[in-house]
Amino acid sequence: VNVIIHESVRDCDVFVIQPTCNRGSGPQEHLAELLIMLDAIRRSNANRVTAVIPLYGYARQNNKEKSRSPITARLVTDLLHVAGANRVL
Repeated sequence: VNVIIHESVRDCDVFVIQPTCNRGSGPQEHLAELLIMLDAIRRSNANRVTAVIPLYGYARQNNKEKSRSPITARLVTDLLHVAGANRVL
């Protein structure tokens, strides 16, 4: 995946719209694209970055069903924050 920001986003509020589940490729590929876009925008010195995720593919995995099972929704949210998202919608 190659991401190029064609316009300056320095000191701008940026909204990135990317579903994590959609027809075609799996949610992992959409998530990887989103993380790469967020990182590129963060490194371009954007003021505030908001990730808009209309279809959140990991939303149903927000509770522990068994001990030692992951809470994937929380993990993905942490990844988005580390990649550069200030807010997630």
